[in-house]
Amino acid sequence: MIGLFSSIFPLGGITGPNLGGLILQFISWREIFLVNVPIGVFILLVLRRLWRPEPRKPQQIDVAGALTFAGAIFCLLAALTAVGDNPRLVASPVFRVPVGLAAVLLGIFWVHEHRVEDPLVDLALVGRPPFLTVNVYNLMFGACVFSFFSFVPYYAVVQFGMSPVESGAILTPRSLVMSVTATLVSLFLLRLGYRLPMALGIGLISLSLFLVRRGWSEVSVDGLRLGVFGLLALQMGLAGLGMGLAAPAANNAVLDLMPERAGAITGLRGMFRSTGGILGTAVVVLILDLVPDRAAGLRAIFIGAAALLVGLVLPLVFLIPDSARQRRRAGRAEPVPTPTPHDD
Repeated sequence: MIGLFSSIFPLGGITGPNLGGLILQFISWREIFLVNVPIGVFILLVLRRLWRPEPRKPQQIDVAGALTFAGAIFCLLAALTAVGDNPRLVASPVFRVPVGLAAVLLGIFWVHEHRVEDPLVDLALVGRPPFLTVNVYNLMFGACVFSFFSFVPYYAVVQFGMSPVESGAILTPRSLVMSVTATLVSLFLLRLGYRLPMALGIGLISLSLFLVRRGWSEVSVDGLRLGVFGLLALQMGLAGLGMGLAAPAANNAVLDLMPERAGAITGLRGMFRSTGGILGTAVVVLILDLVPDRAAGLRAIFIGAAALLVGLVLPLVFLIPDSARQRRRAGRAEPVPTPTPHDD
């Protein structure tokens, strides 16, 4: 079921960019932020109606841990923003002080989490192998996939001059292909194992980033001409195929490490992917602020993301235990019981 969640998640990726493109072109950018208010209120009402609390031991919320971690990320983003506005600030206290403060807050967070009774993050699931490998994988996956791909619509505008509606629709093939692929892969995970879909998925995502980086405006094959929108749509479809392969396998591989802690592990996975997405977005914006040609800057970013996926994330896949493959082998090794005369 957790694997199938990966097939539902992309549906939001179809609605959001398309609706955002329509609002941006026909109304204004302000309503892009306003539209989230009624949606958020509706979701809160639905959750309140569905919530059924279960009696259990009272648990304290680690407010101090949440504030120190959020403060560290805020300081780091503030430092990157300052350098993006003025690169010469990199040697000044305006940059160094927030970075130093972020390091101090992370140190305080680490010490605090060891001492508090109900920590925000169970550190046993963070820094010990194989959880360390999984967390680095999720951090880099969030940075290379979630953040960098969100700039593809902007790339379509600055590189090819697409309208907001066209650029918003360009991610739709990725979401559609990912949804279908994730559904099929989830049904055959035990047969496929975890490593094969993850490795193939990372390879296909890297290939799609490399193709996007080429900046082709059209391709003709035997007289059949494919324009820029069709090319980008195919490239996004290829990315969706890779994400649909990798996501269910990665989600289940980490849960199989300690099924009894599924809730904590799921929360950590989301935290590391979101943190990677936040930091990746900040780095992309910083780079775009420092280059005169933003289309060229995005092309360099895409090829850099592809290199990171192949050079760093792909090797991590082979360090994550493939428990599905182990269970399949164990099942084959079990002897078939011999019928006795008393069996019907």
